Amino acid sequence: MLLALPGGSGLIVHDTGTRGWRRRLLAGLARRFGRGGHLLLLDVSAEAALDGQRRRRRALGSAAFAAHWRKWRRLRAELPADPLVPGAAGSGLADEGWASVRLLDRPAADRLGRVEIPAR
Repeated sequence: MLLALPGGSGLIVHDTGTRGWRRRLLAGLARRFGRGGHLLLLDVSAEAALDGQRRRRRALGSAAFAAHWRKWRRLRAELPADPLVPGAAGSGLADEGWASVRLLDRPAADRLGRVEIPAR
């Protein structure tokens, strides 16, 4: 990731989003390299998340998943109800430096055909 940031190509990072320090690091790195960081959060049920983990063969242990789920529920509760959250105003995400925050449910994510990253 650090090698790709200075380049001209776009970069997509897949992360759970539940670790505040990591979100702040990613947003800060994007800013440091003159990029706008855009956060996409996928809002699904615990059952759907576990099913996706099983399909990808990347399942967490039950204690780790429970901790992740508690963090996700706290983060989700801070977000406005509007699925398009410009800068995440009204949440702790506003102070993290994201250019935009978008909350997608499973049907919206399934309709997402591609992500375009503008050239620098």
